[in-house]
Amino acid sequence: QGVDLTGRVPVTGMLPGKFTPALLSDEALALRSSLTRARDENSACSSGDAEIDLGVWSQTQEEVAAGWLDGPISPGDVHPSEPISRRFGIRQGSKIRPIDDFSASGVNAAAAACEAPMLHTVDVLAALLSEWFQKSYQSGVDSKVVTRTYDLKSAYRQIGLSPQGRKKACISVYDPHTKLPRLFRLRVLPFGAVRSVHSFLRLSRALWYVGALGLHLLWTNVYDDFVVTSPPSLAASTSLAVEALFKLTGWAFAEDGKKCMPFSSSCQALGVLIDLSDSCKGRAFISNTCSRVDELSAALDGVINDGSITQVEARRLKGRMQFAEAQLFGRVGKRCIRTLTDASEGRGKRLDDSDILFLELFSDFLKTGPPREISSSTSESLHIFTDACYEKDSTTWGCGIGGVAISSCGVWQHFSLPLNANLREVLGEGQKKQIIFEAETLAAVVALAVWKDQIKFKRCVLYVDNEGTKFSLIKGYADNPTVDKLAQVFAAVESEAHTYLWISRVASFSNVADEPSRGDSSRMLKFASNCVNGLASSVMDVVVSKAFEVEMGREAQASDVLRISHLKRKKCVHPSAVLETDKYIYIYILYIYY
Repeated sequence: QGVDLTGRVPVTGMLPGKFTPALLSDEALALRSSLTRARDENSACSSGDAEIDLGVWSQTQEEVAAGWLDGPISPGDVHPSEPISRRFGIRQGSKIRPIDDFSASGVNAAAAACEAPMLHTVDVLAALLSEWFQKSYQSGVDSKVVTRTYDLKSAYRQIGLSPQGRKKACISVYDPHTKLPRLFRLRVLPFGAVRSVHSFLRLSRALWYVGALGLHLLWTNVYDDFVVTSPPSLAASTSLAVEALFKLTGWAFAEDGKKCMPFSSSCQALGVLIDLSDSCKGRAFISNTCSRVDELSAALDGVINDGSITQVEARRLKGRMQFAEAQLFGRVGKRCIRTLTDASEGRGKRLDDSDILFLELFSDFLKTGPPREISSSTSESLHIFTDACYEKDSTTWGCGIGGVAISSCGVWQHFSLPLNANLREVLGEGQKKQIIFEAETLAAVVALAVWKDQIKFKRCVLYVDNEGTKFSLIKGYADNPTVDKLAQVFAAVESEAHTYLWISRVASFSNVADEPSRGDSSRMLKFASNCVNGLASSVMDVVVSKAFEVEMGREAQASDVLRISHLKRKKCVHPSAVLETDKYIYIYILYIYY
């Protein structure tokens, strides 16, 4: 029957529930369209970029030749109650992609959905590989796999519109030759319609499901790319199975060219490189492709050189940075992305030295940061509980932190440390009524640093007793300046430990670290817990020194950092040459300082 562009999206049962109501009925949309007909009919105009205008028009003509569009059609062939949507173009790297604006015409407002259009992300592929490595290890079989990508050709254009859908699929396209708008009618799914996303996802998810359940394929689909993995001995058989499934269900896919590469130790999908060269050792790596790194670095350099950024540019750049940062290990990049938050939510901004420094830092981190490493889902894990207390009027234990680590083997370790007057002053005592937020965060950072060697490449759950601490550590930054610096150290330690960390909150009543934070470790004796106060005390000193060295009067180091960043911006000398040390040290120092 084809796809409608308005009304309620059919429920698939495979996606998480989320109700999104329609703001317009079909009748209201028809009335709105008749009232705005003159404006909508002439909505297409020049973008101001001749290359984009010509690219959009050329692709429109190609779609007509392919049978995806009817037209040009005369205005009289479009009923006054039928909406007209504007087509415009955007640059995506070296390509011009036409987008049909079904929001401005009101078509998207007439669509309702009961499910969220959740895509298979790279995380799904990572989980699949991790499970494969684990099962291979448990079964004693070779975990080596090869991979390749299958690309659906013009995926949206393979899905037709219903007769009712076509009535709402009229578009206005700017003709750069006549300098006038021309009307066309779509016969297939457009880019820019809400129901296009839902409809394509429904079909691609069904195709994935048939392959996974019926053919036992190790695969996932990211938009229109299907990433397949297979043991080398079954690669030929897997290819035959996948291609037969596509052909039997009527899907056209790339069968030649650069989008049809054979099985190998690596493949690319949507700007992401999947490296399985070490899969025989139970490891895989996921990173950004060189082209994505170069493209994003060039965009960052352009913004830095301009010294300012508009709201639209900030939103677009922030989204690209977030996607790229997701393929790097740790939370270090999140702090850099925060630089664009104000600009993306406001009217743009002039960039100050701090903004420029963080954008440069992200560019460096993008080029040198460690890729995501995927390994077997080890059964070993560590649960860490932390807590802090602050009772200002107490004469015995006014403020302290505690931490308890429990391994999956049942081994307990703990620390219980008081915070002296100097430490409390660093955390803000004397300037505010309470420093419990700061103390709770310090406890978590110290605990992670104390047990970082025990959680490498393992699952770790960190329980804290403060919502602010939890969210600050998850985000990698905080509005509270003291907690912000501690969150930076936390991110650096986490990246070094390369742990798979989950952060949650547990209330004091259920928190085994509550009593140690108050100086009481008697209960720990019942579990034969090993006390690591000596190590924890030394680690706490290092953490505090790294987080607050500027506030403690080490201005010389701060000036050195400022000088280095100034030289780097002027391209006088590479920062690693100034520091004469590893580039990660440079990144870490700048990150901690700012």
